[in-house]
Amino acid sequence: MTVPVPQTREFMDQMAAIAAENREDLQKTSGSLEEIHLLINQTANEIDRLSQREVQLNNRVREMEANIDAFSRTDIRDILRASHEVELRLFMMRGQLEQLEERQTNIREYRDKVRMLSEIADGQLRLEEERQQREDSKTSRLKRRESGQLGQASTPFEDIVRAQEAERARVAEKILDGPAQTLANLILEAEICERLIDRDIDQAREEISSLRGMATRALHHSRRLMYELKPVSLREVGVTGALRRYLSDIQRTLQVETNVVGPDNDREIGESLQMATYRIMQEMIGAAASIDRVSRIEVDIRYEEAQITGRVDVTAPDIDFATSIQRINDGEAVQERLRQLEADLQTEITSEQDARITIVIPLA
Repeated sequence: MTVPVPQTREFMDQMAAIAAENREDLQKTSGSLEEIHLLINQTANEIDRLSQREVQLNNRVREMEANIDAFSRTDIRDILRASHEVELRLFMMRGQLEQLEERQTNIREYRDKVRMLSEIADGQLRLEEERQQREDSKTSRLKRRESGQLGQASTPFEDIVRAQEAERARVAEKILDGPAQTLANLILEAEICERLIDRDIDQAREEISSLRGMATRALHHSRRLMYELKPVSLREVGVTGALRRYLSDIQRTLQVETNVVGPDNDREIGESLQMATYRIMQEMIGAAASIDRVSRIEVDIRYEEAQITGRVDVTAPDIDFATSIQRINDGEAVQERLRQLEADLQTEITSEQDARITIVIPLA
C-alpha cells in the first residue's frame, strides 16, 4: 500500500476511510465478543453439569467395585460405558472452552488495536479540520484587506504572511516527522498482522503486541503535539504555571520525573515577552522529551535584573543529546525568535547521563 503525502486531500481521504473502517470493525468485534461470551457461559455451565455427573458415576463405580457380585453384567457394562462417555464429553467441552477463551483474547487484542488506530485517525482528521478553519479565516481576512475593510495593521502585511508560512512549515514538519510517519508504519504493520493471523498465530500475536506499542507511542506523540499547538493564556498562570501544565502532560504520557522552578508572578516583563519566553522554553522541553528513554526533566527559569535565564536539565541512559537538540538549532521559527529576542542558546553534556539546555534573553 502506498502512503499518500501528508497534508494532501488524498491523505485525509485515506484517513477518513481508515476511521470509518475502524468504526465498522469495532462494531463487528463487539458483536463477536458478545456471541463468544454467551458460548463461554453455555460451555462453562455444561462443564459444571458434566463434572457433577462424573462425580456421581465415579461414586457408582466405586460402589460397584466394592460389591461386584451384587451387579449384573449388564449393569456393570452400562455403568462403565456411561462413565467413559461422560469423561470423553467433559474432555471435549474443556477443549472447546479453551479454544473459545483463546479466540476471545485474540479478538480483544484486535479490538484494542483497531480502537487505537481509530483514535489516531480521528486525531489527524481533527488537526486537518482545525488547519482548514485557520486557512478559511486567513482567506477571509485577506479578502477584507483587499476591499479596504481591514484597518491599518501595526505589523507589515508581508511580515505577517511570512510568519504564518513559517509556522505552517513548522507544524507540517512536526506532523510529518511524528504522527504521519508512525501512521505509515502502523498501516504496514497491520498488513503484516493480517497475513500472519491465518498462518502463524504466535508470530501474529508478537506483531500485534508491537503494533500496540507503536500505536500507543503515536497517540502520546499526537496528544503532545496538539497540546503544543493549542493556544495558551499566560495572563492568569504566567510562564511558570503554563510550563508546569505542559510538563505535567509530558509526565503523564512518558512516565518521567519532572520539576519546574520559577517565579509565580511575571507580569512585569510584558505579555509579548511572556509568550516568546514560554514558546522557546516549550521547544527546549520538547527536544528533551524526544530523547530515547528519558527519565527526568527539570526546568529552572529566573528573572534577573538584566536578563531572563531558562535552563532545562535532562537525564537519560546513553544520551545522544546532539541529535535530539539539533532540531532546535535547525528550526527556522526558533532561530527567528532567537534573533528577535537577541537571545543566546547553549547546550552542554554535564555527565554520561545528563545534559543541559540554557537560554539567556537580555532585557535591556
